[in-house]
Amino acid sequence: MTAQGLTAAFCRSVTDKGRYSDGGRKANGLYLNVHQGTGGSVSKSWLVRATIEGRRTFRGIGTYPETTLSEARQLAAEIRSEARQTAPAKAAVRSVRAKPKPRREAVTLRQHHASFVATQIEGDASAKTVQDWHSSFERFVFPAIGSAALADITAADIQGVLLAVQGKGAVFNKLKSRLRRIFESAKVLGHVDANPCEGIENVLPKVARSTGHREAPAWQDASAELGRVLDVEADVFPLLLFEYSVLTACRNNEARLAEWSEIDFEAATWTLPADRTKTDRAHRVALSPEAVKCLRSAKRHAERDGIESSYIFPSSKSNMAKAGRPQGNAWATALTRKAGVSWTLHGFARSTFSDWAIEAGFDSLLVERALAHVDKNASRKPYTRTDLLEQRRALMAAWAEHLIGAS
Repeated sequence: MTAQGLTAAFCRSVTDKGRYSDGGRKANGLYLNVHQGTGGSVSKSWLVRATIEGRRTFRGIGTYPETTLSEARQLAAEIRSEARQTAPAKAAVRSVRAKPKPRREAVTLRQHHASFVATQIEGDASAKTVQDWHSSFERFVFPAIGSAALADITAADIQGVLLAVQGKGAVFNKLKSRLRRIFESAKVLGHVDANPCEGIENVLPKVARSTGHREAPAWQDASAELGRVLDVEADVFPLLLFEYSVLTACRNNEARLAEWSEIDFEAATWTLPADRTKTDRAHRVALSPEAVKCLRSAKRHAERDGIESSYIFPSSKSNMAKAGRPQGNAWATALTRKAGVSWTLHGFARSTFSDWAIEAGFDSLLVERALAHVDKNASRKPYTRTDLLEQRRALMAAWAEHLIGAS
């Protein structure tokens, strides 16, 4: 890339993720969008930024190298020119794309997916959602049909991909919906004559959507049920992690991946950064004295065993501890299975806590803040910008008393 804008050599060689402006060419609004998928794969697509019907927006105009730099520049200039006309934006874009484009090769599913995510998903969705769009296709779709031209993919191909994940309820339903959207956009752009996902339900098994509810113990039994787990014969770190997760009413991965840098012992506060929360917002947790005891115990055991790790609850397995890794994904399931209980850690730490708090008379807004839920009350939301941290201290202390004090 030079002061005059993008070059053909730069477009061929660039692999770093980002949007690269053809800035040297005055007001053409052209960008090369580079995405890095899992496994190191790189895909590139063209975007043009234009003011259409009074609104500045990005439009996808093809993938690279199928659309060359010179072709992309011509398309960008034509789209921006037509956008200034009084005709509706969609008609302007369609009229440009309908013009013959010489030496245009067939677009593959992988290429169109990259362009679709860049123009339709990024910007409106969270970083986690965008990553899920990429990772789900990299894992379940691209190995089978990622390199196939869009026009060559049939309903039977789609059926094969979805049947392979029919046992994964949430993945199955997400992929079915996303594939439909991908091919619907391909149809609009003229890459396919028909959407192969149309009517696909008629040849697929029905998979129920998960309600999201996990089995949980009754709040009256919380102390006894926690004791059942903490009494099993297991390594000290998963036991401390289990107790800490319940005491803080947090999600599994939030506690499993907790790091010492997030803890303020003096303020008795645990601050989760935005990139580790489900809501993509930083969340502060008021630590009860019992939760602080768990942390100090974890520190003592790590020092005793010579484990150096940024994670609070590292694995004690010799091959993992040397690398300072956290507990594995199945750590909680292993403990509950040993304890012979049917409920899940998520159900205990979240649902049982919520049931107890409401029964104990705590305000529902405090409970929602403690669970890091987004306030869905439209009329109340503008007036509740504080996280009510200090008010939540009494809530978490009472929850710890219910769990530990009664045992």
